[in-house]
Amino acid sequence: MSDWLGKLISAAQLPTPFVAAVGGTTGFLLFAPQGIRVPLGVGTVTGTSRSVVGLLFVFSCFLLAFRGLPAMYGRYRSARRRRAWTRDVRTRIERLDPHEQAVLREFLVPEKNTVKMPVAEPVVAGLLSDGVLVAASGIQTMSYHGPMQPLAISPDVAPFLTLAHLDVLEPLSEEYIRELAADRPEFSRHGDFLDEFRAKSTRNP
Repeated sequence: MSDWLGKLISAAQLPTPFVAAVGGTTGFLLFAPQGIRVPLGVGTVTGTSRSVVGLLFVFSCFLLAFRGLPAMYGRYRSARRRRAWTRDVRTRIERLDPHEQAVLREFLVPEKNTVKMPVAEPVVAGLLSDGVLVAASGIQTMSYHGPMQPLAISPDVAPFLTLAHLDVLEPLSEEYIRELAADRPEFSRHGDFLDEFRAKSTRNP
């Protein structure tokens, strides 16, 4: 009995490609139509040989399934987490408050990928903590508003975030941009929102 147990343990440690080859070969011997086997010079497996081949086939299939289950379960859990994350992201961006909307407009209105922002500012820090914003660079510079760092909208959030989520109506016009500029975050008012919008319009006529 111990000999058989030792052999089973040894067989269970065989490389997966080898086990797959055994399963494929034994499956072919058992189930391939005669019209395919005969031209290849493979006869019908009968008697004791068929029993041995059958056992090898069952064992290799079982071993492959056993090894594949953790990976399948991992993919299933990953997919569930991804769906939950997507649901949470959509809920988060639908509940942006006016201050958060103003911060995120700095990206979407002038169509910027990265913007330098004060990472200690409460609204910015909150968006970073929630994963809506991510650091685009680890380099910080000091300013009147504290440490400034290039930030970007998270790649997981960007596909779902639209101007509508930021309380911005389209089409954008210069008059409307002036209205939006009045609601810019304090740390961004040194820039000219209208000039940025005009530059974007020139690039994308």
